[in-house]
Amino acid sequence: MSRNVRKQNNSMGYQLPYRTLEIVDLSDTRIYALNCAYQVMYVPCVVLGYVGFDCMFVNLSIQVIAQFATLSYKVKTLLNNSANYHEGMKKLILRHYRLIRLTEELENNFNFPIMQQLMGSSMHICISGYYVLMSNTSTCPAEFIK
Repeated sequence: MSRNVRKQNNSMGYQLPYRTLEIVDLSDTRIYALNCAYQVMYVPCVVLGYVGFDCMFVNLSIQVIAQFATLSYKVKTLLNNSANYHEGMKKLILRHYRLIRLTEELENNFNFPIMQQLMGSSMHICISGYYVLMSNTSTCPAEFIK
């Protein structure tokens, strides 16, 4: 049986996992399989890349917070022990200064990307809300709530 006859006898249309603009003809099984594989791999990569940045920032912030908590505990224990007070306080002041510099570096490096994500998410929520409110699927407000 030739390939053209198989295409004509195929009553089931191919549907991709995610709705996208179909640029190529999906009637060929190989092209359909490659597009499916692409979509199945692409979407999780984008989502994980987007979420991964947030996870890295949260992880670094928690590390700095933990370092400040450790420093606070060491200051309290140093104040209770008066032996070798000045030398210990010098080390703690230097450590506090390094933590402040690290915090400033985190702030400088992550300000712009966080602002981009905040603005992008806000715009996405506004546009999605607009489309939900302007859709003609429901004419009665009571049906919209159901």
